[in-house]
Amino acid sequence: MADATPHGLSDVDLAYLGTDGEAEARVFDDLYEALQKELGEGGFDLGPLRRAPLHLQFAITTSGRPLLVRDPVLAEDFGGAP
Repeated sequence: MADATPHGLSDVDLAYLGTDGEAEARVFDDLYEALQKELGEGGFDLGPLRRAPLHLQFAITTSGRPLLVRDPVLAEDFGGAP
């Protein structure tokens, strides 16, 4: 989770939440490829939320901003706002 001011070399940090770790692993390649088409090579970092270190999970769920929530109950149960 970045706290610095964006600059020309900044990227976008994205995390995604699946129903479990296996589900997150299954969609990673397709999701990464789709985002790469939209944001360009090197324009973002992507990580599965359940596999992130606990301090990052906490920071993301308390300070991060959801861009898309398909399952508000799953997001709320994990600790994030729907």
